[in-house]
Amino acid sequence: MDGQGGGCRLAVIGTPIEHSLSALLHEAVFKETGLPWQTDLVDPGDLEGFLRLIEDIRSGAAGYSGANITIPYKKAILPFCDELLAPAQRCGAVNTLLRTDEGRLIGSNSDSGGFIRALQSELHINAHHLRSAVICGTGGVAHAVAGALVTAGVPELVVLSRTQYRAEDFIAELQRSGENTVWSGAAYHDAFSIMDPEKIFDLCVNATPLGMLDDTIQEMPKGWLSWLNQHARSIFDAVYRRNEPTLLVQWAHKNNIPATDGLMMLIEQAIISLRLLGVATEPDEMRAIMKKAFTDEGIARWVTNQGA
Repeated sequence: MDGQGGGCRLAVIGTPIEHSLSALLHEAVFKETGLPWQTDLVDPGDLEGFLRLIEDIRSGAAGYSGANITIPYKKAILPFCDELLAPAQRCGAVNTLLRTDEGRLIGSNSDSGGFIRALQSELHINAHHLRSAVICGTGGVAHAVAGALVTAGVPELVVLSRTQYRAEDFIAELQRSGENTVWSGAAYHDAFSIMDPEKIFDLCVNATPLGMLDDTIQEMPKGWLSWLNQHARSIFDAVYRRNEPTLLVQWAHKNNIPATDGLMMLIEQAIISLRLLGVATEPDEMRAIMKKAFTDEGIARWVTNQGA
């Protein structure tokens, strides 16, 4: 990559991508710190287009020195990385891609660290003190969340997915890094049968795209909201909306359940990613710049656990 003072182009890659606020955060940092860098939002359309784009990044034809990878490509990129840094190794997903001057692709994951930091700042939860958590989803974000919770030593994790085999495959993949964690998994429609009806879970995480665009909480499995109301001490919705908290977070607040969406996770993972990609600005300064960018856009909503 070019040095701190030289020009540099980054990409945020996903399908869909128009909802993403990552480029807004990047550009705010570049402008405030005087970096002649830019970040493009790129939608390759499908997996085939994504793989062509990655090869163009490797060859230099795309002109990108690095990228943030988002839904649905965080696992698809894995076989094309020449090296995986520890965060990506632990969770089995990549959301930060660095291209070296020699054309090698190095993958890492800033979602895990972003999740842990947002959990602390938004819900005042130290992950090391959690005793149990439920994770909905088995995609890239779910891998990052599970990897973070396993690393923090959470002793009990329940994984829910659209099908039983997806949940089982997910657990088999992550179990190696969490030997001291007790795992269980099920399809959504069987979820209630595997969980103790008397148990209260410290944390429930929505790590699916549900709620990101036009979906609503009504698309959740029948009985899910009433279950959350009785069994969730807190809720972390990893997705976010531009102009309002997600419907799940709004519902949680109406039911007096501490909850937050993924906006602060987005900020924290962006800071980790930009530092890896060569931005030397200190995290506290970047955080202040990014929060101001959100304020300027009218989307400063991170004190959501108090119903703001």
